[in-house]
Amino acid sequence: MARRPTARRYAQAAFALALEGRTVEQWQRDLERLADAVGNNDFAVFLESPQVPENVKYHGVQTVLRDASEYARNLLSVLVEHRQVRLVRDIKEQFQALVDNHQGVARAVIVTAVPLVGGEKQRVADELGKLVSKRVLSTERIDPAILGGLIARVGDRLIDGSSRTKLESMREALALPPAEKAGT
Repeated sequence: MARRPTARRYAQAAFALALEGRTVEQWQRDLERLADAVGNNDFAVFLESPQVPENVKYHGVQTVLRDASEYARNLLSVLVEHRQVRLVRDIKEQFQALVDNHQGVARAVIVTAVPLVGGEKQRVADELGKLVSKRVLSTERIDPAILGGLIARVGDRLIDGSSRTKLESMREALALPPAEKAGT
């Protein structure tokens, strides 16, 4: 995580350019392309290798990312020059966070024991949106270990309404020994 502040600075610079040029969607696509390209371990090793001359790396970036904008190719070239190629995924995530904030969007992860049905997912997202005063886009994860209810994370907020947590709280309130120690 020590690299996140650096990734944030690159993302902020890209976001400023994107807003100025009204190219936010293009930048999102380009950063996805960069992340995919660097996600290919062979390409990442090639770009990070001290044995490969800089001009060959630059040509590789231009060739592999020929469909990306010049700005995006330049960003990757700068990352190559500063030996920070692996920051691309963090830059993409930080850029998306800036876009979301600019658009009044919050992202949530909703964990349930069983899949939400019908309009339940949207109703949960709407309620979370009221809590954070933003439009919430949610993704769902299934984890039978929570037994029931749900756990939602929106940004740095955690809402734990799981049955498991409620049962553990009741056990603590009643001062019962933990389940694994009962019977010993």
